Amino acid sequence: MIADESVSDRRQPTVEEQLEQTLALVRDVLGPDLVAAYLHGSLVLGGLRPRSDLDVFVVSRRPTASEEKRRLVDGLLVISGSQSPGPPRPIELTIVVESEVRPWRYPPEFDFQYGEWLRPQFESGDVEPWPSTTSSDLASLITMVLLANRPLLGPPPSDVLDPVPREDYVTAIVDGIDELLRDLDWD
Repeated sequence: MIADESVSDRRQPTVEEQLEQTLALVRDVLGPDLVAAYLHGSLVLGGLRPRSDLDVFVVSRRPTASEEKRRLVDGLLVISGSQSPGPPRPIELTIVVESEVRPWRYPPEFDFQYGEWLRPQFESGDVEPWPSTTSSDLASLITMVLLANRPLLGPPPSDVLDPVPREDYVTAIVDGIDELLRDLDWD
């Protein structure tokens, strides 16, 4: 065996390994303030495709500091794959602060979000490239997390998150139509 393996010769991480790496990073950054982490999205729904990302939803007791966001970004840039087919898969990580989503209010706010669509901004050093932390999309994410009921660590989601009222869920879906149509060609 050659000691200097090329990048293409290295074994790519499995889905489980990527999730373990992501959780280790989140645990390291949030420490005892990490309440729970949940899996949702296509992996849970049975629709995982070659370009599907791994969706992880995290609940924290407190907001992340700028330096912690930098550590999350630096770690996720390595763990998360590109949108090209084949492993490693892209990671989509959303962190919410427990007190911002429970008790439920609309529109909800997130604390941190990582996705491959933000990679150029993250690579340029921007650890908060989103224009606002208010996101109607969180109503759908939280609904998916509750329905999936797939804790990666911590208690069941129903112990941590309030159900999203149907009216807020429908409003969130309708609010997201324009963005969905705009991104349809590449997403």
